[in-house]
Amino acid sequence: MNVEVVSCDLLVIGGGAAGTTAAVEAARNGARVILVDKGFCGYGNTRIAGGIVASCGVEEGDSEELFYEDIRRAGAYLNDPSLVRVLVKEAAAANEEIERWGHIYLRDDGGKGYGRVRTMQAGGHRAPRTLFSPYKGRSLSHILRFALLGSGVRVLEEVAVAELLLAENRERGVAGALCLDLVDAKHFVVSAEKTVLAAGGAGMLYFPHTDNMSCATGDGYALALLAGAELVDMELAQYLPFALVYPADMAGINIGDPANAGPHGVLRDNQGEIVLGDLHLKTRSEVSRCIVDAVAAGRGGPHGGLYLDLRDNLCSAEGKEAYRAGQETGMIEILRQAYGKEAARWEEPFEVYPTQHFSLGGVKIDSWGRTSVPNLYAVGEAAGGVHGADRLGSVALAECFVYGLRAARDACGSLNGGKRIKGRELAEMVSEKYVRADLLARDRIDSPILIHPYHLKLKLGALMHRFAGVRREEKGLNETLNLINKLKEKIMTLSCRDWDGYTCLQALEARFMILVAEAIVKSALARKESIGMHYRCDHPHPLPRWRRRNVEVALADDSKTIIAETNGEIFVRVVEKAQGENFKGGGDSFEN
Repeated sequence: MNVEVVSCDLLVIGGGAAGTTAAVEAARNGARVILVDKGFCGYGNTRIAGGIVASCGVEEGDSEELFYEDIRRAGAYLNDPSLVRVLVKEAAAANEEIERWGHIYLRDDGGKGYGRVRTMQAGGHRAPRTLFSPYKGRSLSHILRFALLGSGVRVLEEVAVAELLLAENRERGVAGALCLDLVDAKHFVVSAEKTVLAAGGAGMLYFPHTDNMSCATGDGYALALLAGAELVDMELAQYLPFALVYPADMAGINIGDPANAGPHGVLRDNQGEIVLGDLHLKTRSEVSRCIVDAVAAGRGGPHGGLYLDLRDNLCSAEGKEAYRAGQETGMIEILRQAYGKEAARWEEPFEVYPTQHFSLGGVKIDSWGRTSVPNLYAVGEAAGGVHGADRLGSVALAECFVYGLRAARDACGSLNGGKRIKGRELAEMVSEKYVRADLLARDRIDSPILIHPYHLKLKLGALMHRFAGVRREEKGLNETLNLINKLKEKIMTLSCRDWDGYTCLQALEARFMILVAEAIVKSALARKESIGMHYRCDHPHPLPRWRRRNVEVALADDSKTIIAETNGEIFVRVVEKAQGENFKGGGDSFEN
């Protein structure tokens, strides 16, 4: 097999906020950087984000300690304290660095150097510390893309990563990646001394009940698992309670938080009875749980949601102000497009259901973004440990900037002057046999496609939404595992013969998603309590014995079986252990 090889010091996988930050910073520190993105850099979830970013110490009365405690409390103290400490300490400096690249946060008077930066006190924060991007995620992603293209980074767009390549001596860690060019459906190898995973989250595992872009298929989690790294907190995900349920092409789009319901908003069932009031005083998790429980009890509407009734807001000044705020955020226009003029004027109730917004867990890292696999880093939503059981608004982008910068600086500081595995050796390692699912093999199976991989992804999304979404219980989770195994058989036997690049991508994403789904379900089974956004209706309360304990997952020795444990102690023997060590990875530098 003739495989093209390209070489660099640092390979960055993912072109969102975290990946772009890492790539630009590494290039500015003299590294030869390649960034690959299966779409286009500066797009993905960063582009559709609200563009709000947490800082620290902007206003009087704020402090690192207060910010630290806010994040820890929101995460039910499941966060890694060392990761949170670094975030609050370096958030302000990271935002200043991003402004030096050309991004300007909104000021109260004029531009940079003319007046104070504008802040707001977002929900869960006890001080005003959230900064605004002028045109939300669009302006931020544009600036990051311009910084990237002017930095000397070699950018490879419409390129997917099929697998991380490990040195034959696995103690030497990751040596590069096997990539797939989606335009011509050809694969090639990137030889890299260091690799940064910045591929985002896994919202598409719950499609259509997610507000994520279609690129959020858990690639980074799967790549890390297959390379031998551990994942942490995979049972934890953040949901927003009010999202559209129809039409099909708009389902999952977020239309607001409980605070956006105004002082008089209520939830009603299919009989018009009030299910929950005082929505503006409730948390996201409280409202989300209420909706899914009521729907499960048969009280939902024809499209599977509860009715959000905002009519009484039109009778008070505070309620009218909530309506004006909805106009500014775009909520009203979204309602008009989906549900019509009456709903957009808040003159009739409309159906809502929670949507998956953010993956709280991810690859286990230390305070520099390093994983337990040598030469492999993870940053942004691909990494786990910062947020715990729930996430404060505006902290996600701050995390991207802080850890993108830190991972780049650490990687550049430990480069060995080009002493990497030779590209020829990596090319020899790549063969049809090496790619675990043979997804890139062109000559293995001559039979036609019996089922398109996209339809397998849809089946998986429906399954995860039904049994592993907001509302979970042991019976449904076990049923999900059984069905995942059946889907896995279909996915792992897919062949790419005569497929175009984007059909190959669908197969590759299906392979990644099934692995991540298994990790999520087994983690959810292991945590027999309800905390934050993890709601086990058969264990509806937090349990003292679970206090500050985290669930980790890794591949067993056979590289096929996921096992789950908590803080170094086998909590649930979820599968038969492989011969040899029970849990691969972990160490003193990764203690919580």
